[in-house]
Amino acid sequence: MDMVYDPISSFLYVTTWKLNGITNVGGMIVINTSSGMPVTTVNVGNHPWMEVFDPQNRNIYISSTFDSVVVVNSSTNQVTGRFNSGTYFSDMVYDSANNLIYATNAYSDNVTIIDPSSNNVSGQINLGSSSSSIVYDPNNNYLYVSHSATRHNNTTLLKSGVFLIDPSTAGIVSSIAGVSGGQLVLGANSNTLYCSNYGTGNITVINTQKNAVEDTVKTYSSDGGSGGTVFDPANHNLYFTGWNVTTQNTILVIDTTNYGIVKSIHSIPPAYGLIYVPSTRAMYPIFALLYHYSSIESFSRTYFCSFVSSTGACEPLL
Repeated sequence: MDMVYDPISSFLYVTTWKLNGITNVGGMIVINTSSGMPVTTVNVGNHPWMEVFDPQNRNIYISSTFDSVVVVNSSTNQVTGRFNSGTYFSDMVYDSANNLIYATNAYSDNVTIIDPSSNNVSGQINLGSSSSSIVYDPNNNYLYVSHSATRHNNTTLLKSGVFLIDPSTAGIVSSIAGVSGGQLVLGANSNTLYCSNYGTGNITVINTQKNAVEDTVKTYSSDGGSGGTVFDPANHNLYFTGWNVTTQNTILVIDTTNYGIVKSIHSIPPAYGLIYVPSTRAMYPIFALLYHYSSIESFSRTYFCSFVSSTGACEPLL
């Protein structure tokens, strides 16, 4: 499940595996961020997973675990297309410089290129390793892709890390070691890249000017896991979701000036991920238990809340 934001409508688009109480009827829930209430739902087919928003055509591209991509126009909230992706996407990102979408693949050791002008797969970038998260840096027009130490067939590589990719050549420029294939997020002025590492709960700090690891933020003990990490450009704080056997279902607020933990917020149910909405300066969580609810209305009244960035407080919207 994933979540994207349309800055024109100020709506959130949340994917779920259970729509209107029907299991295996995947949907997208449209939520007004001003009221926190759902506006409508869109049936997009079984098991929707990752999403990406294209601001040029206002289309939302939704990948599924059944190797297909559904196209939904956010101005009409209607499905306008569907095409075969050939694989299961781990993450997706929009490249504003060339108006292309790049998607990482956990099971095919490459990055898929999608052309929004034709709504179809237009190519791929071979990595030789299973990949998870991907971000686009508008300052240098490069892609950063986190990868594991194994290929999709479970053969082992030397190290996990982050690939630096030049979209103009569709080639790997360099590789940054010392990162265990977690979620990536860009920091202030795109000079810093943060990677929340699977299995350790630590956050690796990468200097994008030098393309090297410069620090590690300790968040949990070694048995920890990570969900999502979001950077707030207004106060330069990181919001980190994770879990471990000691500290269950926690959202941490981290000051990036000294990497100290400012606040710890207990989340029930556990937050699967977060998204930052600049118009309201709020963090919106997506919960892994969303598909257990019979309707988005019952879920919203129970759990949907915003994390106001200026205070770090959890404030129910309903």
